[in-house]
Amino acid sequence: LWRTRTQSFAAIAATQGQTERTLPDGLRGRSVVGVSASASLFDVLAVRPYLGRLFTADEEGPRAERVAVISHALWTNAFGSDPHVINRLLGSGGDAVRIVGVMPRGFTYPVGTAVPTDLWTPLVIPAADRDVTTPGVMRAYALIGRLHPGVTAEAAQADIRSASQALEAARPGFLNEVRYDVRPVRDVLIGEVRPIM
Repeated sequence: LWRTRTQSFAAIAATQGQTERTLPDGLRGRSVVGVSASASLFDVLAVRPYLGRLFTADEEGPRAERVAVISHALWTNAFGSDPHVINRLLGSGGDAVRIVGVMPRGFTYPVGTAVPTDLWTPLVIPAADRDVTTPGVMRAYALIGRLHPGVTAEAAQADIRSASQALEAARPGFLNEVRYDVRPVRDVLIGEVRPIM
């Protein structure tokens, strides 16, 4: 809905919370933190995998194979930088995910968390959550977008404000559930990763 109600963004992505996953004993039995994200996240952040590929929008469906992209740190520490990690299963049973890519050294998202994220999986948004006017839905997801070339931060702020006010008119209380900020991608990415020009 944000893509249809705003004109400033070339791409918009959604993420949902950090969750903890325990690696099997054969992988040194440690816990890692994962995040579910829409496939467009990596396009928004303009990053590419160090190894393998990123997951796609087709893999966000409830019946799609469960896949994951892992951090460079997890690849190094748990897999010994094994170049054959691609297509390896992580976990077992219904909780298992197939590794399809490794991110560049230094990449992490979201930033500023107590524990860095080591695992990204496709975000499957239930049909009931696709209507952002449903009370409480916006609290469940974090959104990030990349501006079209030439769009200023001020213009984007005004665009979001206009869309938010329209949604508030349609469903009073909406503005109590959203916070937004427009800032350079260099403030979002840290480490050695930089946006692709």
